[in-house]
Amino acid sequence: MAFQRFTAPDPAAHEASIAEHRARLAAADGALARMDATADLAALLTTARAEAEAVALLEPEREHAEALSHEEAAGWFWNAYATALQYCGRRDDAEPVFAKALAVSEAGGWRRLQSFVLQHWGRSLVEQGRLDEAQARFEQALAIRRDLNDPRTGSTENALAGLAEVRTLLHGGCHCGAVRLTLPYLPEKATRCNCSLCRRIAGVWAYYPFGSVKVEGHPEHTTDYVWGDKTLRNVRCVHCGSVTHWEPLTDEGGGKHGVNLNNFDPQVIDGARVRRFDGADSWTYLD
Repeated sequence: MAFQRFTAPDPAAHEASIAEHRARLAAADGALARMDATADLAALLTTARAEAEAVALLEPEREHAEALSHEEAAGWFWNAYATALQYCGRRDDAEPVFAKALAVSEAGGWRRLQSFVLQHWGRSLVEQGRLDEAQARFEQALAIRRDLNDPRTGSTENALAGLAEVRTLLHGGCHCGAVRLTLPYLPEKATRCNCSLCRRIAGVWAYYPFGSVKVEGHPEHTTDYVWGDKTLRNVRCVHCGSVTHWEPLTDEGGGKHGVNLNNFDPQVIDGARVRRFDGADSWTYLD
């Protein structure tokens, strides 16, 4: 899940800006100018969904950014680098980089930069399911932007509203409500399987580490079905018959929950990439 990722409103103008910044980087003279130009170009590339290229541009400049940490441009550099790492799926790597960007902005008293770092970091935290931490970052960013009368205040207010919606979407349950599920974070992808069981259930499955999904009303309101290699139990509500999830019969570490997303608001499935899996024959994805 990419939480409120920014999209350039005019793609053609954005591409023209990227071309201009490539030329600026090529002409940059000196470590500070090169670092600054690299960060600006990388931020534009990340917006254009070319975050892998952005990371490749930024990484050779990290030594200069360390040496120039007293410059505001270094803070923008680390923010651009953290954001590119985030959208490359390297959120764990992005964490200390966001922290570095925030430390640089705080040390220099660059509050506008600080608000940007907090906002971007908050988005990454939402995507990891760390919602309380994300809310704290957004609230800090909002306080700064209101104090500065920053025109991006509305963006941070939207982030807090979106976070509240995410909290709602994490909660689902069977049709009668006897079994309730809470996801640790919204799924980025899901599976629609055609095996002999899944095609009858018509489930859309998202996978989470076993124990990370909160399941209430189970087992007191559920029954299960075990088949095949007898390593999993498929769970449904005994009252309304809704298939809610599957789980390992024994927890030996490293197990997974399979959660049927049809028990959640349709927006949860809409926000995920749903892949077709050939569980009936080849045991491979069909797309």
